[in-house]
Amino acid sequence: MNLLDFNKRFPTEESCKLYLKAQREKQGITCKRCSETKHYWMETMGLWKCAKCASWTNLTAGTLMHRSKVSLDKWFMCIHLMTSVKKSFSALEMQKQLGHCAYAPIWYMMQKIRSAMGKRDGMYQLEGEIELDDAFFEIIR
Repeated sequence: MNLLDFNKRFPTEESCKLYLKAQREKQGITCKRCSETKHYWMETMGLWKCAKCASWTNLTAGTLMHRSKVSLDKWFMCIHLMTSVKKSFSALEMQKQLGHCAYAPIWYMMQKIRSAMGKRDGMYQLEGEIELDDAFFEIIR
């Protein structure tokens, strides 16, 4: 997805919240207190309420964005930029691109994203033809 398509898909904080909510509900919400899987979305508060014990689950609970004060639209843009560009961004450059006032939260956000990407990469085995910086390699077994 190029940057224009990304901006059409996620133009506002609200569009990011709706997308995250849909993805979380697709995976299923499980109560941390009682392990119940049935929840009700409380629109006015932006939280899920457990049908069994009435505990609350935040939209970002259990995600990279949990307890972050950085807005979802900046998280989404950072993830998009880090995954769609071959070269890496420095945290300072990302801070400038996102228009954020502080360096430390952006650095920490990028570290969390890199860590998650590394864990996900470890789940897959490369095979076939692979392109690496405009060079091709073939894996032979």
